[in-house]
Amino acid sequence: LSLRAALIRFYNTYEDDDRKKFIGSIILFVIFNSIFIVGLLILFNNLYNSFVFPDINFYPTVLMGVIAMGFEAIYLTYQSVLQAKQDGKKYTLNSMLFLLTHTLFNILFVVVMKMDYDGMVLGLLVSEFVFAIYGVLSLIIKKEIQFSFKFPYLKKSLLYSIPILPHNLANNISTF
Repeated sequence: LSLRAALIRFYNTYEDDDRKKFIGSIILFVIFNSIFIVGLLILFNNLYNSFVFPDINFYPTVLMGVIAMGFEAIYLTYQSVLQAKQDGKKYTLNSMLFLLTHTLFNILFVVVMKMDYDGMVLGLLVSEFVFAIYGVLSLIIKKEIQFSFKFPYLKKSLLYSIPILPHNLANNISTF
C-alpha cells in the first residue's frame, strides 16, 4: 500500500514518543496486511495459480514465494525507517548483507542441495524472514518503536500513500 513512502514522508513530523508510535502503527499495519494478503493468496490459490503460474505447483514453490512477499514488506519497511533517519551507512550495510545472505542461501539450496528453482525461492524466503525479524528486533532493542495501533497515524499515511500506489505498482511490474 506504499506505506514505506508515507513512513519516509512523515517520519520527521513526529517527535520522540509520537515517532515511535507512528513507526509502530505502520509496522503493525504492514504485518497484519501481509498476513491478510498472504492468507488470501493461499486460500484462493486455485483461482489464480493455473493461469499466473501455469507450470509451477503451488505447493511448495508458489507458497514459499507468497510467504516471502509478506516478509519482504516488513523488511523493506524497516529499510524505509533507516532511509527516513538518513542512516545511509546502515541502510547500505543491510542491503549488502541481504544480497550476500540471499546469494549464499541460493548457493546452498540450489548448488549444494540441488533443489533447483525451489531452492531459489526457499533462499529468498529464508533471507526475507531473517532480515524482517532482524529489522523489527533492531527497532525494539534500540527503543525506536512502540507497538500501538494509532488510527490517526495510519489514516494520514494511507491518504498519502494510496494515490501513489499505481506508480509503485507500475515500477514493480517494469522491474519484474
